Amino acid sequence: MDCRPIVFALLPACASPAADSATSRTCHGSAALCERPLDEVAIAMTHNSMSNAEEGWLGPNQTHGMARQLEDGVRGMMLDVHPWQGEAHLCHGFCELGAEPLAEGLARIGRFQSDHPDEVVVLMLESYVEPGWIASAAEAVGLADRAYVHPPGAPWPTLAELGDAGTPLVVFSQGEEAGVPWLHSGYADHVWDTPYAAQTAGDFSCGRLRGEADHAFFLVNHFLTRPTARVELAEEVNHDPLLSERIDQCAAEAGRSVSWVAVDFYEIGDLLPAVARMNEL
Repeated sequence: MDCRPIVFALLPACASPAADSATSRTCHGSAALCERPLDEVAIAMTHNSMSNAEEGWLGPNQTHGMARQLEDGVRGMMLDVHPWQGEAHLCHGFCELGAEPLAEGLARIGRFQSDHPDEVVVLMLESYVEPGWIASAAEAVGLADRAYVHPPGAPWPTLAELGDAGTPLVVFSQGEEAGVPWLHSGYADHVWDTPYAAQTAGDFSCGRLRGEADHAFFLVNHFLTRPTARVELAEEVNHDPLLSERIDQCAAEAGRSVSWVAVDFYEIGDLLPAVARMNEL
């Protein structure tokens, strides 16, 4: 091959496409994070992710829908699953106030991951349906094949390894689910969290609510309920320095780093910059 310079080329004539591809790979917005195990990556999480104002839910916890959340950098979603009209629906308490078939919500995640195969998404389900209902919804939209199955006692894979294996979806449930290998028992085996019923910032605690302190993932619940979620409440607590100071306080009290930070109205305040700082980006 003649590799002499080409006068008007923006790149060298002999540039390697493979090398370009390798250097341009990112996971959660960073090349460095691709090589980190999932349990060493901080994740921005939305509380009641499905409940959003844009799609007309009453008493929403978020402004934007799930697709926009993912595009904006959210990589963790807390979802409530209820039986309604004979199938599994995403609802928060009363499905009459807002509902979407679980399969449709999962399809939104699937479309995002089809376009971004290295973006690992973590789901924490508060489920009131049989595990088989969840599995059926995921299978119906082709998402079950993307769900990672964690071998008991094994180290967690890196973000790149999850992407390379075609399993960038990691799903936990608040209960002890049986019969669906990729539906991991969250608080029983893998996750622990802080109390979540705060009405004011003064009510926040870094104490342990559910799960054991030696579990791999530490979730800090950082939202107010007075008596429901509201934009004004997110304005009170989503901004730094309060947000980052609480993350640091909980990490210091626990003697380990925080894994996930869950908020209402994620676009208000400093959640994404705080998570980037946690990942030292």
